[in-house]
Parts: sequence; structure tokens; C-alpha cells
Amino acid sequence: MRSLITKNIIVVHSERLKVKVMKAVVLAAGIGNRMENYTENTPKTLICVGGKPIISYILESFASNGIKEVIIVTGFQEEKIKKLVGDGSSWSLRVEYIHNKKFDTTNNIYSLYLIEEVLLGDDFIIVNSDLFFHPGILRKFLRTEKKGLTLMIDDRKKLGDEEMKVSIKDSMVVDISKRLELSISHGEYIGMAMIASDITNVFFITLREVLESYGTDVFYEKVFKRLIENEFPVKFETTGDYPWIEIDTPDDLMKAETEIAPWICAGSN
Repeated sequence: MRSLITKNIIVVHSERLKVKVMKAVVLAAGIGNRMENYTENTPKTLICVGGKPIISYILESFASNGIKEVIIVTGFQEEKIKKLVGDGSSWSLRVEYIHNKKFDTTNNIYSLYLIEEVLLGDDFIIVNSDLFFHPGILRKFLRTEKKGLTLMIDDRKKLGDEEMKVSIKDSMVVDISKRLELSISHGEYIGMAMIASDITNVFFITLREVLESYGTDVFYEKVFKRLIENEFPVKFETTGDYPWIEIDTPDDLMKAETEIAPWICAGSN
């Protein structure tokens, strides 16, 4: 479970600031077994929080931050996602679908592998489909001046065994793993990453290397770790005061509904 709760919502004024133009990828193929009966017949990203499906918040955030093209990698119950989202025109987006036929035997690294051909040479952002976040996080991310590979992390929350922890040194991510010792962990990767067009080739070459080494049943964060091991610079931005939560369990859903949604909904209006 990943979350940050804060009442100090930053007010963002309406002035027009330059942001990057890029594609967005939503990884939505998984079954979501830890959600128990909530995902028995429904993809996790369609679970409602504050009266709307998680994916609706994600798409609204894309639209409000200038993203136009979205690729959704589907798997489990893909027709239900397509029925809700359609071609994306309800959000003024252009949505394309890629189906992971092996969704029940692979992890999200395989979903990323499937989209290589449509992303080579493009700037793109990865967002996990169970990430419920304030749109200010994405706004902040898109305004970064950092190039290459950049991860969005929370450097304020208390860390535990389940978090995808990162270690920071000299303003760079120098390790990433759930197994990191807490003594060398400085934050958590929240499930949002930005890959610049000039490194997409390196990124996908490394992804294929990880697949060869570990197979398809690993998280895509293994690619970040391999890049770090190869001395590739991995940068980061932080969530700051903006609230977010990764919804993995029914307890996470309850927390999202009662503690996170009021601040995200208030801040989005």
C-alpha cells in the first residue's frame, strides 16, 4: 500500500505554463487478486473512488495537463475498460488499446514490452492504473527540466516492507527495490515514470535484457534497477504536498475513499 495524506493542498493558479508534450501509457492488464471480491469481475482501474472509476481520474489528469495521446494496455476484462473509455473523446483524448493476451501469467514488464513499437522515438509517461493521485503531481512532473529517465517519488512517507523503495545519492536514484533496507531508503516510487525520446531505445533494449534474465513475471521497476546497475543516470521528482495512494487492497480502497478522495476532489475543482 502506498499513500500520502495531507491537508496542505497547494493551490495552483490558472496561468499558462509550458509543459512537455508526450504520450501517456496506462498499464491496466492485471487481475488485481489482492482486491478480493472487488475485482472478481471488474478490472481494478474501474473500481470507484469518490463516485468515479480510478481510470476516470487518471484520464482527467492527462487532459487537464495537456496530454492528448494515451495508450492503455489491457488484459483482464478488457471489454469493460473499452466500454467506459471508448476512443477517449469524452476527455478530449485519443486513446489506443494494446491487449496483453498473457495477462494472467505475466507481470507488468510484459505489458510494457508489448508497446515498444508504438513508443520508440517518443517522450512518454508510464502510469500504473491503480494509482489514485492529485493532478498536481502530474502537472509538477511534466514541468520538470530533467531529461532521460525520471521517476516520481514520495520522499516524506513512512516506509515499510511493501513499498517500492528508492535510495538517493547526489540527487540521483541509485537503487530501487521492495527489498531495500530501510536504513538506505529515502522514498517510494509511486508508479509514475517519464522516459524521454532520446533514451527510448536504451530503455527498451534494457527491458528485453531483463526479460531474458528474469522472465515475464517481474515488475517493470527491474528495468530501472538494471539501468542503474549499468550506470545510467536515473533522476527523480517528488510528490510534495499532493495526496496519492496506490490501491492494492480493500484497506487501501477504504483509505482512498475516506481520507484521500476528499482532498483530491477538492483540489481538482
